[in-house]
Amino acid sequence: MGFFAVIIAIGLIMYCVRRKLNMGLSMMLGALALALLAPVPLDLAWEALITALGDANTWTLTLVVVLIGVLGHLLTASGTLDLLVDKVLALSAGDSRWALTVIPMVMGALSVPGGAMMSAPLVDRLGDRGELAPEFKTGINIVFRHLWYVALPVIPSIILAAALADVTPATLAAQNLWAGLAGMVAAWWFLLRKIKGSEQPFQFHRADLALVLVSLLPLLVVLALFLIVELWFPLALVAGIICALLVLPGGQGPLAFRMLAALRKRSLTMLAPGVRPGMLLVVPGVMIFKEMLHTSSLVNTFAADLVESGIPLWLLLLVLPFALGIATGSHEATVAIALPIFVPLLPAEHYLPALGLLFGSLTIGYIISPLHLCLILTREYFCSRLGGVYRYTGPVGISMLVVILVTALLRW
Repeated sequence: MGFFAVIIAIGLIMYCVRRKLNMGLSMMLGALALALLAPVPLDLAWEALITALGDANTWTLTLVVVLIGVLGHLLTASGTLDLLVDKVLALSAGDSRWALTVIPMVMGALSVPGGAMMSAPLVDRLGDRGELAPEFKTGINIVFRHLWYVALPVIPSIILAAALADVTPATLAAQNLWAGLAGMVAAWWFLLRKIKGSEQPFQFHRADLALVLVSLLPLLVVLALFLIVELWFPLALVAGIICALLVLPGGQGPLAFRMLAALRKRSLTMLAPGVRPGMLLVVPGVMIFKEMLHTSSLVNTFAADLVESGIPLWLLLLVLPFALGIATGSHEATVAIALPIFVPLLPAEHYLPALGLLFGSLTIGYIISPLHLCLILTREYFCSRLGGVYRYTGPVGISMLVVILVTALLRW
């Protein structure tokens, strides 16, 4: 019954996600299903709930997710991202492939809500210069937006997965760094190589480069404080938000006065809209599901069923999380479902490579899923055919998945 209880709970979560129910509420319903099907005694279920909601890590992660949303909205509403797009275009006047690469990647790194639709008009504009097909432009927008989802430690899903696996985000991200690099090479080979560079002479302007760096400054501040100084991540994000409130103030007069004016105006008009109330439930929902799964002992039963099947662990970690990613089309949902189930199966002596394989395979499944919201929105924007899109995204995803598997097995 343990196997079927887990499957039913996962199916319920996936159904709720497909029906656009809040992710946190979906996970809580999954936890309720586990409690009823296991069954979990009422006192133990209550204890699991208190443990999940009383864990400081739950609220730290919630704060991180909310602050990332605020930073992304602030950069969008202040016009900083628009300026970044313009200046990258100016710098890449000699070869539009640079702009096609940089803009979607920046949107992905910043986890800007709706980032796929923000970069789509730019990709469309640049793609028209090279007479690119709609499917080709869709592939570029999807691939370069999500390349670093396997290896960038500030991606919310990596932060969540690291917390569930009890490692640092940087440690988890490092496991699939080679896969990210392989994705870049594959993306160049299957996508950018087919685009002709401009015959116009390249003109470099320091002012354009300076504005690109200033536009990226809030993100660079977050990365430096978190990865180098090792500052508590919420504080690093607060520093990035303050930086975003101050940079590129516009107007006339002394810089200090313009920055103070921008700080006041942006604080009053741009901070609150960046807070998405629905995100407040996501992390608590994930943690409640994790604790209920642990309390029910269904993980042990599920693990025993998998072990008794005789399937090698590396194959399970490759296929099942990948299939979950395709089935949900949501990175957060796949992480929330897969990590609590599979982490207890990981052998201590091969914990990190196995964890890298687990996270990498579910991420690739999510990226190429036909239910992936970014893919749906981008296809709608470009009026592209799904089969044609997979001609470009498929080879890149497969290349990354092969590298994820090989690097994990070499360290196994």
